[in-house]
Amino acid sequence: MKKLILVLMVLSAVNIFGQVSGISASKLSNYCTDPVPQNTFEFEPSIYINFSEGYYISSSRFNSFLPGKDSLNTASDLFFRFTYGAAKNLEIGFTVPSSMSNIGFGAKYKIPYSFDKNTSFGALAGLNLPLGNRGYRLSGKSDVSELFTYGVAGGLIISHFFTDDFSVDINAVAQKNFPSCTASDFNSSGIFAGADFGYYFVKGIQAIIGFNYSALSFNAPDLDQSSLLLNAGVTIERAKDFIIVLNTPVTIFGENVDKTYGFGFALTTALH
Repeated sequence: MKKLILVLMVLSAVNIFGQVSGISASKLSNYCTDPVPQNTFEFEPSIYINFSEGYYISSSRFNSFLPGKDSLNTASDLFFRFTYGAAKNLEIGFTVPSSMSNIGFGAKYKIPYSFDKNTSFGALAGLNLPLGNRGYRLSGKSDVSELFTYGVAGGLIISHFFTDDFSVDINAVAQKNFPSCTASDFNSSGIFAGADFGYYFVKGIQAIIGFNYSALSFNAPDLDQSSLLLNAGVTIERAKDFIIVLNTPVTIFGENVDKTYGFGFALTTALH
């Protein structure tokens, strides 16, 4: 149980840096195949606020953090994404939180061949590293905290246009995490899958609904996690080189994860 509570407390931060960081999207939390234009620099600060009244033991069992229903956890953070169009079909970048506790590097490549003019494919890869706030043994400088996890990830992207105004971005990513201490129970591998559907109901304003499924498997099976999130939001692209993104993710069900709801805001700026 002690390990389970530890996982519930810290893996929300790990999940933020799950998958691949530092690359661009055209909707909410799933990436599109189109890269940032070559020699263009994209900067995006984003704020996330999450609330949780308890956690899922399993998909059908929910527990409050405190006895009864008189408990509420809140978590918030500010992130900064930096992305550069390195080539015609390639972008690279990184994301860091304001706490500078982690950094996520990523790359996205649009495959220049397609069997359908309305469908495109891409590949993505990333590396997630802890930066600070570690606990050490003074002798040998070895890590003593399970909270700091190194991870590598890679996957595929599909973007499809049903019409000029209606499209979908689909992501499938596999990830391997390595704790920086010797607690082998915290070695994990994960899969992430999601889809964002977007529709421009007014020029420059896109309504979006998305789904994200994740599953983490640990060396200790009682720590295994899974969750399904519903994410609704909007992008506002009324000014040149500026995009506002608003979204509200909600956990629909899960296992060994917090039941959360929250709000996100991002401002994307392109520099040519």
